[in-house]
Amino acid sequence: FALLGPLWGRSPGFFVEAGALDGVRFSNTQLLTQRGCDWHGLLVEANPELVERARANRPESLVVGSALCASPRTVQWVQSGRPEVRGILEYMAPSFVRRWHAAAADRVLIDLPCVTLDSLLARLNRTHIDFLSLDVEGGEWQGLQ
Repeated sequence: FALLGPLWGRSPGFFVEAGALDGVRFSNTQLLTQRGCDWHGLLVEANPELVERARANRPESLVVGSALCASPRTVQWVQSGRPEVRGILEYMAPSFVRRWHAAAADRVLIDLPCVTLDSLLARLNRTHIDFLSLDVEGGEWQGLQ
C-alpha cells in the first residue's frame, strides 16, 4: 500500500503492469481498480498458463499475453520447472539456467510473441502512464527500451 499511497484518490488514472501473473496474486495495480477508484490499464503477462486467469480475474483491464522486448520478435518461454523459476530463456542468467534448468531434455520451451511497450501503448492510443509496475524476471531493461 505504501507504493500506491500517493496515487490513492487520484483518478482517473492509467496503469501498466508487466509481469501481471494472474492479475491478483502479487498484483501492484489491483487496488487501483477497486473501492471506487476510476483507474484502468494494461496487464502484460508472458506465462501462457496465467493469461486467461488474468483475463477472468481482471475484466476491467486489457490483458495481453506476450513478453516485452526492445524490438518485436519471438522469444522462448521456459514452461518447465517450478512456476517461480519459469521465464524467458534469453533473459535468464547462465548461473540461473545451470541451477534450475540444467537438463535441456527436461525443458519445455514455448515460442512467445515479444512486443514493445510503445506498440502496446500506440494500440491503445496512449502516450502517458500514471503508474508502471515492471516485474519480468530479468527482462526489465528489455521492457523499458
